Amino acid sequence: MIELSIKVGISKRKILDNINKIRAMNLLEREGDNRTGYGRLISHEKINFDSDPLISIIIPVYNIESEYLVTCIESVLNQTYLNMEILLIDDKSSDPNIVPILKQYQNKDSRIVLIEKTINEGASQTRQYGIDIAKGKYLFFMDCDDYITHNCIRSLLDEAKKSKADMVIGDHWRTYRTYKIYHKHDFNTDDPNGYLKALLTGKCGGTIWNKLIKTEKIRQLELPNIHLQCNDVMVNFFISNKNFKIKCLGKPLYNWVQHETSVTQTRSKASMENAVYIVKWVNDFVSNNYNTTDLENELAYYNLSVWALLLAYGLKKPYSCDTNEFRNNVYNIYWNNKWAKNQFNRKNKLIILFNKNDFLAIFYKIYAKFLKPFLKKK
Repeated sequence: MIELSIKVGISKRKILDNINKIRAMNLLEREGDNRTGYGRLISHEKINFDSDPLISIIIPVYNIESEYLVTCIESVLNQTYLNMEILLIDDKSSDPNIVPILKQYQNKDSRIVLIEKTINEGASQTRQYGIDIAKGKYLFFMDCDDYITHNCIRSLLDEAKKSKADMVIGDHWRTYRTYKIYHKHDFNTDDPNGYLKALLTGKCGGTIWNKLIKTEKIRQLELPNIHLQCNDVMVNFFISNKNFKIKCLGKPLYNWVQHETSVTQTRSKASMENAVYIVKWVNDFVSNNYNTTDLENELAYYNLSVWALLLAYGLKKPYSCDTNEFRNNVYNIYWNNKWAKNQFNRKNKLIILFNKNDFLAIFYKIYAKFLKPFLKKK
C-alpha cells in the first residue's frame, strides 16, 4: 500500500467560505504570456449548488520551477467556475521549495487539498491516487507547468451538460515563451471507431489534461499500473474501447507549456525506449480489441508518424530488440501503405526514407546539418 500524508487546512471543508466570496469579487485573470503580473479583472459567477456539480482538479506536482507552478495554480483559482476541489499532489519532490509554495496556497484557499506523498512514483500513479480520492462528479487533470484560460472549466461543463457527454475535449495551445501553436481536436462522431481513428492519426491528442471526464466513467477503466511517461496515451485508448459519449468543444482552453525541463522535451535513451514500448502496446491493444482490417490505414499512419518522430528526436543505433522489430515493420509493412504516406509532409517522408539504410542515413545527417541551413539562407 502507498503511504501518503494528507494535510487539509480546514477541518470542516466547504467549497465556498467567506474567503472565496471575497475572491469571487476580486480575483484577477492571468492571461497569455503575462507571467509576472495579473491581467484584467474578470467577473465570477455566483455558485448554484443544485446545477453546478463539484469538479475535482487533479494536479500532480514534482520538481517544477516556481514560476510555472504558481502560474498553474493561479489559473485554477481564477476560474469563473467556483465549485471545485483542487488536489495538489506532491510526488515526493526533491526540490525543497515545492511544498512550501503548495502550503501557502493551501492556507490561502479552502478548496485546496494538499497531499504529500512519501515515495516518488511518477505522474501516472499520482493521477491515479487523485482519481481514487476525488469527490467531484467530474475530473479535470493538469500538468503542474501548464495553465488554463479563466473560463476553461465552465466551458467544458456547459458542453457536458448540454450534450450529456461523459468526456468533453477542449482544444489547446502549445505555448512557448514568445509564441503559441494552436492544436484542434476533432473526430467523426458518426463512426463507432471515430475516436480511436482520431487518436491514431493525431486528430485527437493522446493527453489526459485537456478533458473534462465523468468520475464514475474513468473509475470503470482497468488502467495499467505502469511507471511510464506517456501513460496518458494508454488511458485514451482504454477510453476509446468503452462506451464513452465524447464531444469536442472546438475552443482553446489549455496552455501546454514548452520548456527545457518538460518531460516531453527529454530525449534520453530511457524516453526513447519508453516511446517504443508505448507503440508496441498500442499495436497490441488495437489488434486484441478491434478488427485491424478496418483500421489498416490509421495504424500504418500511427506507426510511421511515431517512427519519424523518434528519428527526428535523435534515435540512434544500436536499437533494442523491440525497436528493431518496430523498425522492420515500418519499412516492410507500413511504408507500403499509400494512404498513410500521402498524409505525410515532405519532411517526415524524407526522415523515414533516408533512414532506411546506413548509407542513406549518413547522407541525410549531412543534409540536415550542413546543406539544409545553407539552402535556407539562399
